[in-house]
Amino acid sequence: MIIYYYYYCCEMSEQEYSAQLKVPFSTSEEAKIAFTTLNVDCEPRKELIKRDITLDSSSLIVNWSSKEARLLRVSVNSFLDHLTSVVETLHEFGTEQ
Repeated sequence: MIIYYYYYCCEMSEQEYSAQLKVPFSTSEEAKIAFTTLNVDCEPRKELIKRDITLDSSSLIVNWSSKEARLLRVSVNSFLDHLTSVVETLHEFGTEQ
């Protein structure tokens, strides 16, 4: 299984920073497993950063917005660490039951 991380955008408006990440998976089942696993974790500072995860066929789409660039960076890095663990687990154990 090969997973590619795509940053679609990282923009800054007057008061807000945002980023979008699209992660394509080999199958929609793998995407659903990743979505279910990663959607459980909430942002610890909900009032300062917002993260939305959506499932689009065999891809995860993640959108962030924050008033602080540092919080956006920390959130994206943390998400990528968790995503890497999910991808490695899927690779090691597969999706067959």
